[in-house]
Amino acid sequence: PGRRGQSSCAGILRYRLRDRFDNTLKASGCAEGEPLTSQFTCSGSRSFVALVGPTAVGKSALAIQIATRLPVEIVNADSRQVYRYMDVGTSKPTLSERAQVPHHVYDVVTPDEPFSLSEYRRHATDAMGRITERGRIPLLVGGSGQYIWSLVEGWQVPEIPPDVEFRQEMEQHAAVHGCQSLHERLARIDVE
Repeated sequence: PGRRGQSSCAGILRYRLRDRFDNTLKASGCAEGEPLTSQFTCSGSRSFVALVGPTAVGKSALAIQIATRLPVEIVNADSRQVYRYMDVGTSKPTLSERAQVPHHVYDVVTPDEPFSLSEYRRHATDAMGRITERGRIPLLVGGSGQYIWSLVEGWQVPEIPPDVEFRQEMEQHAAVHGCQSLHERLARIDVE
């Protein structure tokens, strides 16, 4: 079983939006009677399908196959594929693969730019809204758990800019007193 009791199929968790996906997902290789489904909604009560798993197990190829049979558009859920120029080592779909079906939230920022969870949520929910408005279904594809669960569970993440001065202060503290000192400081603040 996957997280929260959901079933794993060949290393990839597969979820469906409505009953019309049952036969398609069963044809993808899941055992008869195996639980396949979860209804997900994001902010605004929009539904979506999530195809998740570790890097390089074939999620993108499967997503493109699904998109040739169902009215879906792909939304990235990988924390490294949002960066331009990071194609090697991320299993990012190629430009020719992305030309086969609409892909969203890829190549959003350069590696030297900060990119937060709240920014990801904004990009993803905007894309999912546009997809839904076109009468299509967002297919979330990736393996970055925090990105995925933020949409599945509808997290409300504040858009707070990075505190560069605080970060530098903590880096200097760690350089002088060691990382363990920072860990102990955090443990005093947040005992859980």
